[in-house]
Amino acid sequence: MNDRLLVLGKQVEFENGAIVSSAAFLAAKSTVTVSQYAEFTKATGYQTLAERKGADTYFDNSVLIDLSVEEQQTVPAMHVCYFDALEYCRWTKTRLPSETEWLAMAVCLEERLSHSAARDRFVCDGRWQLEEISRGLVLACAEITSTLVGDDRVVVRSGPKYYRSDKFEQDVKHNRNVIDLTKCDLLTSFRTVWDLPT
Repeated sequence: MNDRLLVLGKQVEFENGAIVSSAAFLAAKSTVTVSQYAEFTKATGYQTLAERKGADTYFDNSVLIDLSVEEQQTVPAMHVCYFDALEYCRWTKTRLPSETEWLAMAVCLEERLSHSAARDRFVCDGRWQLEEISRGLVLACAEITSTLVGDDRVVVRSGPKYYRSDKFEQDVKHNRNVIDLTKCDLLTSFRTVWDLPT
C-alpha cells in the first residue's frame, strides 16, 4: 500500500470562497501510467476514444517520442477522456476523485505562500524539495475528476499543487478547467482513489 496516500477528512477551500467537507479516503500517489493503462487495455481489449478516432494516444504521442521504451511506461497515461478513465476505474474497482477530494489531496500545506516565499522555503540547490509536505504525492499534469458540470462536461484540476499561493482566488483559470467529457488532451491524465472500509 506504499503506492497509496491516506487523505484525512478536512474542510476544503475553493477559489470562490466556498468551504466543503471531504471525508477521509485513499489516493494513488501518482496518476495512472502508460504501463498501467496498457495492462488494462490488454486484459480487456478496450480502445480509448483517441484510438478509435485515429488520434494521438496514451501510448503514442509527442511526450513519449524522445523517451526510451522503459521511460515511456512510467509517464502518465495522457490523451484519455473522462469515459476512458471511468472504464479503467471499473476494471480496477476504484473511482475518480471528486473535485473536492482532489483539492483535499493536492493541498498538503494549508498556509498560503507567495511564490518567492515558497521558493525560499522549498527550493534547495535549484530544485524543489517538497518531500516534507508531499508525503510522496506526485502532481505532474492536469487531472480528470468525477465532478460533472451539466450533462456533457467535467472538471479538470491542475492546481494548486502542494500549497495555495497568496493569489489562490485569482489562479482559478490556471488551476481549474471544465472540458467536454470526450476531450482527449496531451497534458491531461487521471488518478484513482479508494473509499476507506466502513
